[in-house]
Amino acid sequence: MGLCEKSNRIPNHACSLVFGLLSLTLVAGCKPSESKDAGAPALSADAQRQADLAALPQTAGSLQEAMAAEVLARPKDTSTLEGIIQRVGKDIAFAAPRQLYGRKMLALYCGGVDSLDGLIITVCEYAGEAQAKRGQIEGNTVNAMLPGHQSRVHKKSVLFLVSRSDTPADSVAKVLSAFDAQ
Repeated sequence: MGLCEKSNRIPNHACSLVFGLLSLTLVAGCKPSESKDAGAPALSADAQRQADLAALPQTAGSLQEAMAAEVLARPKDTSTLEGIIQRVGKDIAFAAPRQLYGRKMLALYCGGVDSLDGLIITVCEYAGEAQAKRGQIEGNTVNAMLPGHQSRVHKKSVLFLVSRSDTPADSVAKVLSAFDAQ
């Protein structure tokens, strides 16, 4: 005998409706977690950020030692700042490129260069495309406030580009194309 049949105060059809809705709610509320690894729960944004930071080169020393470790950790087969300069250096004049602290962008390595016509170019390199997308979000939290800012992911790298209002549109297009062509 079911619960609905035992109760004299609740009509059978109402009791069935309540249990039907309750069952539907329980089934609809139970869905598998979405994660990259089968069976692994999805990480919260903070936990994912901490995991990304933990995957970066670790040093207990100075900033110089940390940056040297980043140079050694650079990934292969991805777009680089050097690749952009090599492709458009004859058309756009650049100041000397410099290494930037990659960890603040969740990156294995970052490099930057300024052009004489008003571009600020930063390329950060990551272990994989998923981490690059998270690094893009991290970098955009600050860079998106700058007028003329744009960013994009290609392979395992992120290009952060800031252009002055008087920067030729052709220069911007050449840099974007050089990044994507690698």
